[in-house]
Amino acid sequence: MFFLQLHLPEFCAILSGQTYVPDGDIMLIQENLSVQEKLKILTDAAKYDVACTSSGVRRKGKAGSIGNTSEAGICHSFSADGRCISLLKILFTNQCIYDCKYCVNRCSNDVVRTAFTPDEVCKLTIEFYRRNYIEGLFLSSGILYNANHTMELIYETLHKLRNQWHFNGYIHVKTIPGAAPELVERMHREGHLIGNHTYSHIQLTKQNREQFKEELIRTNGIISGISGGEIVFVRPPYGSWDKKFEEELNMFPVLWSIDPLDWCTKDADNVARRVLAKAKENAVILMHDEYDSSVQAAFMVVDALMKEGYEFVTVEEILFD
Repeated sequence: MFFLQLHLPEFCAILSGQTYVPDGDIMLIQENLSVQEKLKILTDAAKYDVACTSSGVRRKGKAGSIGNTSEAGICHSFSADGRCISLLKILFTNQCIYDCKYCVNRCSNDVVRTAFTPDEVCKLTIEFYRRNYIEGLFLSSGILYNANHTMELIYETLHKLRNQWHFNGYIHVKTIPGAAPELVERMHREGHLIGNHTYSHIQLTKQNREQFKEELIRTNGIISGISGGEIVFVRPPYGSWDKKFEEELNMFPVLWSIDPLDWCTKDADNVARRVLAKAKENAVILMHDEYDSSVQAAFMVVDALMKEGYEFVTVEEILFD
């Protein structure tokens, strides 16, 4: 799921519970693959990773137009000064111990599994940078064995990039839910914005209000205990919300005003038309980036609305300005 907004390059981590797969379900990582073969698999696996980056769609160049885009590999984000920068977007591994139904890398999905080593990620980043293909790295990952093991591998990669390879470019890295607090705290020191998505992705009903509230409080406590800051934003699962929570917990929901029901159709043109028909100032558009047609529609919507003079801004600006 994603919201059409212009994001500054700060990561908003959404903590959510997932379904653990028992030890009996084992995935085998293909260890005999070349780096090029791993790159093909792990750039493709990363294209659905939710982020303030463009990817997941192929648009060929055509007469009268400038540029093109590929489904995977190089994506784009925005630096703090407003520049559009190119990033190598990859997963460290597409293996995962969880079975989140919305995720293409869920353990029950029958796909080839592989993983980089920290040195391979470092070398790829440097080689792409030296060839002027990229200005930075976007690195996320499935969960390999457990959250701490995965987070430690990612930190080893970052440490080597900065200290052994002396790479001083932009790095966008995602924290792993469930990792040890000291690992997440280290990420917080780098300035990432963290939000709440409940502890177990619970949907609010009249019967479970107190349980829902307890999950918000519990998750806030976990995040605050790590970051030391107050958690203000919550993206309530399924959009179910009680405004009394805003006063009780001093939390504000990130909801949406336009839902084109993109999950019902694979027709990108149809989805884009639904959005554009309802677009207006301060609108928040909900779409789901697990569908290629939705990603294609999103680009169409952004192009059309920017031509009309609309500007895409952050959640904070919509809610508080």
